[in-house]
Amino acid sequence: NMSGWGAYIQSLTGSGNCDRAFIGGLAGGEWAKSDGFNVSNDELLKIAGGFVEPPTLSPLAATGVYLGGVKFMFLSADDTMIRFKKGAAGGCAIKTNQAVIITTHGESTQPGPNVTSTSSIADHLKGSGY
Repeated sequence: NMSGWGAYIQSLTGSGNCDRAFIGGLAGGEWAKSDGFNVSNDELLKIAGGFVEPPTLSPLAATGVYLGGVKFMFLSADDTMIRFKKGAAGGCAIKTNQAVIITTHGESTQPGPNVTSTSSIADHLKGSGY
């Protein structure tokens, strides 16, 4: 149900901690996104393959993180979260059992609340079997 996925996007962007949000499958495919946040399938698959510990082994450490053709600097990765930034703006990607949730935040938002909001939705999805 795509309207169900859209509710997660609205929750993320409505939190004030995420200016854009995207949910896609670990194996590719867009499930829902905020308006204009066009993450390509190739970008999604590269992020899905970047959840690696130690972070130095993540392929994203060398390439950076691309979202809608825009390059973000790779900050860190583990088996469930990737963090990235561009200037004072940035974001995170969190892996669930079947999905990747990607959010960004603007320059006036701190990374901590962005991660907290994204993690909350990720935990909810995991609890629902996704």
